Amino acid sequence: MNIRRVLWVAATTVGLVVGGFALHFPGSFAGQAVWSISAGVFGFVLGAANGLAVGLLQRLVLGRRVGAGVVAWMALAVGGSHAVFDASKAPSSIVLVAGLAGVVMAAAYLVAIRDRSPARVATVGVAWALALLASHLISNAMGLPFEATPFGWAIDHAFDGLVVGLGFGVATAAAGVVERLSGSDRPDAAAEVMAEPRSPRVERPGRDT
Repeated sequence: MNIRRVLWVAATTVGLVVGGFALHFPGSFAGQAVWSISAGVFGFVLGAANGLAVGLLQRLVLGRRVGAGVVAWMALAVGGSHAVFDASKAPSSIVLVAGLAGVVMAAAYLVAIRDRSPARVATVGVAWALALLASHLISNAMGLPFEATPFGWAIDHAFDGLVVGLGFGVATAAAGVVERLSGSDRPDAAAEVMAEPRSPRVERPGRDT
């Protein structure tokens, strides 16, 4: 795995861990008596703020060749996923809710990045859904939260961010998303680099002795 992919995984994970601790990513699963639009709207605002931070961090570590599309992608995707989780009623199937979040993630990627690769679009959605599902199952198996306090819940959600960030980051890096974002997946990318004009070398005049 090259350094850009490692940075992608790190930025994604750090952003979601911080978002989990501060903004309770990915939201409150099955916390409503019925599916709630108002809870979904509130969740979208929290998630979009988290996604905005994640996207900015990703763009920062990947360099100037990555456009603003990644920021829009993350804001829409994390915001939409948080909305789905916060709006979900009790009881709900975590498979259904995580699956809906995966659809949101894939749709946001398609709209913001305009990737025409069906394989990458599918990988983005499926990886997000599976990572969310895994975080939920692992957290439950560990007995999180260890205490029903604001700090306890913050740790619980930060752990969700850790699992989702690592799982999603590694899967999307392996699928070539980093190269797609930076444009290095295009066949003509190498040719463009070779064709970049270079400054002429200036010979310094020698001294007479």
